[in-house]
Amino acid sequence: MSKSIVSKNIIKDDFFESLQKMQDILAEKNRLETEILEEPGNLAIQKNLLERLKTEYIAKDKEAKDLSEKIAGIKAELSATEKKKEDSEKAMDNIKTQREYESLDKEISDANKKASDLRRDLQYFDGEFRKLEDEIAQTQAQIEQNENEISKKSEILQDVVNTKKCEIERL
Repeated sequence: MSKSIVSKNIIKDDFFESLQKMQDILAEKNRLETEILEEPGNLAIQKNLLERLKTEYIAKDKEAKDLSEKIAGIKAELSATEKKKEDSEKAMDNIKTQREYESLDKEISDANKKASDLRRDLQYFDGEFRKLEDEIAQTQAQIEQNENEISKKSEILQDVVNTKKCEIERL
């Protein structure tokens, strides 16, 4: 009778030991599966940052194009104003009355003031355009850097996930 009790206890101990091993294996498998699901989280954050940078880049690029068009418009207006001033100065040689002189003098004075204002605006917008170009270049460099980091991290992540999947299969 003692042999049967001892043998039952051994079987019981083996059974509980096997259950304990299976429970440990299952816990390890669950841990690995959880890690596989959590791994892409960090990469997703970086991808969101990249998308924000790209959106910012597009907005700045559009703003730069608009500013460039505005600068071109100011240059054209400045050229037209200077041409008008030159024409008025040439017409001074052909004036006959005081009234014509005063009218042309006022046109020249107004053209000078307008040209001065346009040059000031042109200088301001040109400075803004240069700042914007620098910001665009910085944003573009950040985008390239983030794309490289994401690419490297994706490869590493894929290797880690594959390793963990192999470990799960082994378990």
